[in-house]
Amino acid sequence: MYSEKFVFRTVIGVILNLSEDEILSRFSQHEVHWQTYGISVPVMSSYLVGKDKKFLELGGGVTFQWVSEKHTLSERYNNFEAIPSLHVGYRRQPAGKGFVFRVVAGPLLYDNLIFPHIGLSFGFVK
Repeated sequence: MYSEKFVFRTVIGVILNLSEDEILSRFSQHEVHWQTYGISVPVMSSYLVGKDKKFLELGGGVTFQWVSEKHTLSERYNNFEAIPSLHVGYRRQPAGKGFVFRVVAGPLLYDNLIFPHIGLSFGFVK
């Protein structure tokens, strides 16, 4: 059966990056050179077109991201960004309970540049 529907999703991600110098500084007197942490919240919507369990997924959204970077002991930078993205992909999703699989690709628009991105996700519908 052919069907069309809209899907909305959001998640909360955590960004954490400790440099090798940060790890070594815990065991010696080294200065911290790089440390990054933050929160990422993508808000996306998709339009699904397909038959039965197989769908073409067309979508886009915005990732809201707050990042704090520490370059030395005295330098810290805080940054809030809204990063738009688009995607096209394949989604296999049953009408009722079952396994969900999707793979998408598209451009990520960041700092006046375009970066390609791919995504892979899977899970279960109850």
